[in-house]
Amino acid sequence: MAIRQLAHGFYSLIPILLTMFGWFAALFQDGCDYARVTGPIVGQIASQPNAPYLEAGRNAYREPYYNARSDSWETEYLGSCLEYPTGDTDNGDNGDSSDATALVEIDMYWSVSKGLDFASIVLGGTGTLFLWFSACCVFSRGTWRLAGFQVLLASLFQAASFLWFQTSLCTDTDANGNGNSCALFWGSKTDIVTAVFWFS
Repeated sequence: MAIRQLAHGFYSLIPILLTMFGWFAALFQDGCDYARVTGPIVGQIASQPNAPYLEAGRNAYREPYYNARSDSWETEYLGSCLEYPTGDTDNGDNGDSSDATALVEIDMYWSVSKGLDFASIVLGGTGTLFLWFSACCVFSRGTWRLAGFQVLLASLFQAASFLWFQTSLCTDTDANGNGNSCALFWGSKTDIVTAVFWFS
């Protein structure tokens, strides 16, 4: 394997840059900004019962606060995200059973989506690093095919990770027939960008 600058020519930078931009987009999330959740579940999870939405991620969530000066709900992006309440046990505030937390079910769609997202980041990241080596090393046609297949799988896994929108957090309804809904937010929009860059 010979080492030289731009061993495959200037055009080899195109897939390198596309995969690198895709990888950066995949990493450009804070973990609790994947979707905006509305519906009855918001009142059960949020500390302020009138909160109109939550910003949900695969591992944590963020809730808005009411700003009386602007008379609107705003989200503060400083600080850490909040962990999902996963049981109906007392949260320890004052020992009152009314402080029981809501149940957030981490269902099959949630788990599969997290796994696909992780596999996508690993495959896309290693594919990106591998392609950077092609800037100074000569690779065979089979090696290029392997790298292309790896990045294609990363793109497909990233697209398939949108199964998260089928979770009970997004699709459950309460006794009155009011349903939860999830809308694309910062994290899911960057995942779309990621999948497009890796598919290119």
